Amino acid sequence: AVESGQDTGMAYVEFAFDPKDDPEDPRTWWGAMPALGHTITERTVRAALDQMRGEDGDLTEFLRAWGNVTKRTAGDKIIPQELWVVVRDEHARVGDRRVFALSGSVDRDYATIVAADREGNAAVVDRRAGIGWAEERCHELWKAYRAPIAIDVGDPAGYLVERLTDRGVDVKRYTAQTYAHAYGSFFDRLKDQRMRVFPDRDLDAAVEGAARRPLGDAWAWARKSAEVDISPLVALTLALDAASAFIPPPPKVQSLADF
Repeated sequence: AVESGQDTGMAYVEFAFDPKDDPEDPRTWWGAMPALGHTITERTVRAALDQMRGEDGDLTEFLRAWGNVTKRTAGDKIIPQELWVVVRDEHARVGDRRVFALSGSVDRDYATIVAADREGNAAVVDRRAGIGWAEERCHELWKAYRAPIAIDVGDPAGYLVERLTDRGVDVKRYTAQTYAHAYGSFFDRLKDQRMRVFPDRDLDAAVEGAARRPLGDAWAWARKSAEVDISPLVALTLALDAASAFIPPPPKVQSLADF
């Protein structure tokens, strides 16, 4: 526009790291951070880099948040495809010692319910538009299976925790701390192949586009920066974690003969 002599209108300029440059080198920062030296310092950037450094030195989150580098290559995927294809299993069947987990999309367009058992078998059992429908569906599942419903209180579907509790449903509440624990447990299971997940197209899409965010000294799934709706993946993560700790209640004793 300058070369053509245009001197009116609006220009949008975006600064970003060159993918060829070292993101840990301050020279890269000075070449792509207009605020550096004015409102932020090298010390600030270094602290953010150390905080966002992921497993095995992964800098995906730092590159996105501080370098405007949002495009990921196959090697940058949070869940490696070679691990995911191993745990996808058309023969996976959720057993009796099960729990359900509910999660909603950040834009509230969809909600997903996933079931899992203590052996690591899991499957998407319901997914529909909106979130409100999930209250009645979770209540139905509770009545049918007497299986707890795991929900993160910070989830878009978190407002259903109190409603379901008031209706007598056994809700396993996840907070930021326990959610981060479930995230870590998910990757341990994935790497050790201690899960079997029935194939689902929406879940595959969530795995493909998943992003993560720092949560204190741990990590959690990132909803806002993810490229797709990751509610199926969040629900899977919670279901597997809740099922691993779930001990079904003993059967009701009718008489001493039942012993």
